[in-house]
Amino acid sequence: MTLHVIVGKGPIGATTAQQLLEDGDEVRVLSRSGAPGHDDPRSFADVHHVAVDAADAEALSRACAGADVVYNCVNPPYHRWATDWPPVAHALLTAAEAQDAVLVTAANLYVYGPVRGTMTERTPLASTDTKGRVRAAMWDQARARHDAGRLRATEVRASDYLGPRHLPRRRAAARTGPRGEDGPSRR
Repeated sequence: MTLHVIVGKGPIGATTAQQLLEDGDEVRVLSRSGAPGHDDPRSFADVHHVAVDAADAEALSRACAGADVVYNCVNPPYHRWATDWPPVAHALLTAAEAQDAVLVTAANLYVYGPVRGTMTERTPLASTDTKGRVRAAMWDQARARHDAGRLRATEVRASDYLGPRHLPRRRAAARTGPRGEDGPSRR
């Protein structure tokens, strides 16, 4: 049986865990609290939850013991990406490499910056903003280890994550401003 270790239990991590469980795989979910989330599916009773600091490479490596695949479903608050992502990315690379596990990262399109036309796998990582540069640096580090044969890594990039655990809150936030007016809040 394949052991999938998911780091992060938000909408992407929870949906990934649900799909893997439905396929009959073994799933371990790592988070700060180590407890199931309030919107976790009932089948999460079959999931082993572990509390871990995702920025602590040694602790994360221990928590990933036996993993065949490690999923990066972490998402620090946007305003802390420049400080929070580098140690988390390093810890994830370290843990996946130590287990000889595939590292799968749920990412976004910030790495590309403004693009005219269709985005493809060959679109350059040309972001000039902080969030994009942080995510591009993460991928560059993972790709360098992958290319050196130290790690198997892939990254899934999407413009927005939609689904049963994500869409309703996003839509509501986009339609309602601070006093109920249409449009996103600009507080």
